[in-house]
Amino acid sequence: MLTKDIKKIVTNREVEDQPFPEVVPHTHNGVDSPALGANTVDSVNIKPGAVGDNELDDFSVTEQKLAEAAVATQKIQDDAITAAKVYKAGSVITVSAQIAEAIILTAHIGTAQITNAKIANASISTAKIQTAAITNAEIADAAITNAKIGALEVGNSRIANAAISTAKIQDAAVTNAEIADASITNAKIGALEVGNSRIANAAISTAKIQDLAVTDAEINDLNAGKITAGSMSAERIYGGTGYFTRINILMSGLEALNVAGNINKSGTSNFSIPHPLKKGHRLVYTGIEAAEVLLVHRGTATLSNGQTRIDFPDHFIAVSDPRNITAYLTPKQNCNGLFIVEVTNDHLVVQELQGGISSAQFDYMVVTVRDKFFDFDFEPEGDIAIKRDDEDEETFKQRYLEHRINEITKKGGPKVQEQIDQLRSEFITTVGRKEIAGNVKKTN
Repeated sequence: MLTKDIKKIVTNREVEDQPFPEVVPHTHNGVDSPALGANTVDSVNIKPGAVGDNELDDFSVTEQKLAEAAVATQKIQDDAITAAKVYKAGSVITVSAQIAEAIILTAHIGTAQITNAKIANASISTAKIQTAAITNAEIADAAITNAKIGALEVGNSRIANAAISTAKIQDAAVTNAEIADASITNAKIGALEVGNSRIANAAISTAKIQDLAVTDAEINDLNAGKITAGSMSAERIYGGTGYFTRINILMSGLEALNVAGNINKSGTSNFSIPHPLKKGHRLVYTGIEAAEVLLVHRGTATLSNGQTRIDFPDHFIAVSDPRNITAYLTPKQNCNGLFIVEVTNDHLVVQELQGGISSAQFDYMVVTVRDKFFDFDFEPEGDIAIKRDDEDEETFKQRYLEHRINEITKKGGPKVQEQIDQLRSEFITTVGRKEIAGNVKKTN
């Protein structure tokens, strides 16, 4: 009944029944089967162990078939991917040459993943290390030793100013072999950096000291005990002034002591030699002293027909003053006596008394004054500048400085104060030149 009604409604569109087409049998081999839609098969729909190595054909899983991030670390079993399963152009990927630059970043490497055991020898060269990549924080204490630094590897350009301090240098770490000639100059040595404790015995020899390198300012209280073999000129002793309890001078040729000025003394002028006749004794002769600077010439002559002329040698004439000459005669043979007819600083004329005409022999002595010393002042004003027996060393030095200042002032001139100031600055004593100089009032 209903069928008849339906037929009646759809009469105009009624078609004959047709059978379904047959489906050809097939397998899921990736060729006969269409691709599965995205997200149609997930891990929930695949039974554990259903897909193994045996069920997958070679190259059946390609990069195109895997969605991005489809294979995560947690989906790969430990040891599931071996070198034998990884290929590139038919070769196993095992060498660094097959890893593109910048593929492995610091962010990809876990802490402590790369150890010394995993780094081949010489694999990290200077060219592979960026500037400032290795700082002090990355270098362990004592990690860099002398044995690890090649010759000339560390130049001045790689050392920052003040980077190497005294605290960083071990005792005896820097020897003469490590220091180039003239590399350490005065400008590089700070004040008081080199003390006596840092200078080895005999390290500074005379050959290492330049002429005039050591001045009065560098010497504190130089005494005879500090001077050994050698020579010392007057200008190197207290600015021209020396104080010695005793001086022994060795003979050098015909000269042992040369003095450019006067010699003042409180004792005698002696010559002292081992006694030639008494062993264990000395023979001491004292020089003749007078209130004049005397010159003496003596000799023996003979009369001829009762008279003679004696000419003095050139050296006596050259140094003698022609004023106030005295001559003495002593006959050595019988005659009427002798008298002086004429005497100068260059000759002497002698004649026999009472018109005698003998040929008697006689001795003579002529005394005069050294040239330019005729008016020598043997009673000068002022205190003597020689240490007295009742005077201590420091009191004498103080008095000597005052004596020198008075001499400069008395002499006068346009630069009196300048000379006095220079004398004070050069005068060195055992108590310090500043203290001595400060105790003497300036002379205007």
